[in-house]
Amino acid sequence: MICSNPEDIVLESIYALKYAILNNKVKNPSGFLVKAIKYRWKAPDNALKERMTTTQQESECEFPEGFEEWFLEAIDNGFIINESPFTLPKNIEGDLLVKVNRPNSPGISYTQMSWIEARKIMDSDS
Repeated sequence: MICSNPEDIVLESIYALKYAILNNKVKNPSGFLVKAIKYRWKAPDNALKERMTTTQQESECEFPEGFEEWFLEAIDNGFIINESPFTLPKNIEGDLLVKVNRPNSPGISYTQMSWIEARKIMDSDS
């Protein structure tokens, strides 16, 4: 889908996805992106600039290699809780922390851990 569409359409669709994530309106990011490309969805003009702080804009470029792809896959698989990647806290080592779903555990239904540790668990489960 991405390779068969013009770059500007794909980028506009990614901005629409980011806008929707920031507004907590996305349950399935990859499905949203497919529809955004297919139907040429766009975020409102200047919406991301108004909504995102300078820190969030800077952190957008600071995601570790492989994180974004894994993050979307983990959400799609229901492995982690869907939340904006721009607001994820970091541990002492600087790794992003995600909330891994634990539906069968008593009390809190998730465990917060480094995305690297969560990726290893997800890979070993599959």
